[in-house]
Amino acid sequence: NADFGSKHPGGAVFAFVDGHVAFLSDNISLQTYRALSTVAGGRRSMPRVSDRCGIAVAFVLAALTGGGCGRGPQVVPVSGVVEVDGVPLKSGAITVVPDDGRAASGTIGTDGRFTLTTFVPGDGALLGRHRVVVTAHEDLGRMKLRWLVPAACRDIASTPLVLEVKGRTSDARVSISTDGKPLEVENMASSAGDISPQGVVQP
Repeated sequence: NADFGSKHPGGAVFAFVDGHVAFLSDNISLQTYRALSTVAGGRRSMPRVSDRCGIAVAFVLAALTGGGCGRGPQVVPVSGVVEVDGVPLKSGAITVVPDDGRAASGTIGTDGRFTLTTFVPGDGALLGRHRVVVTAHEDLGRMKLRWLVPAACRDIASTPLVLEVKGRTSDARVSISTDGKPLEVENMASSAGDISPQGVVQP
């Protein structure tokens, strides 16, 4: 019932009794993982004692040796700045989602800078192309807020923002344009009812 672990980002490399080596993602289903840990794919056939020992030895060796480095997804340090209309964004959060693999995220500081995290704090992002989502707002009081980035940039399905990670960098730049349009103001009380001119929530 225990989960596997490794210093490899994204999973671990396992050596199987038949001699092949495979990288297993940490997103693998528990049912599949258990089936791969048995001789008969999880079926109720009792393996020979030598088979059971072979499986145990193979898994122990994989854990002790790391199962071969470099086969898992590579994460590189990534930090940079988010700008809106050329001005550093002073708060918010950024998430970068690769075409295949685990997303990375970070908090945007008052200077607009961020450091991405995928598995452990500050480790960076996977190599490759990422779609980028940025969320940031300011509180206007009376349950109202102003979004500091356009709606399209806050949704993974519509974001036009792309970050290409080719190697470690401290100069990643995410540039957002409002195209001269006013920033969206959202009334957080609207979900509970309409606001009357006197500011009283009506059922």
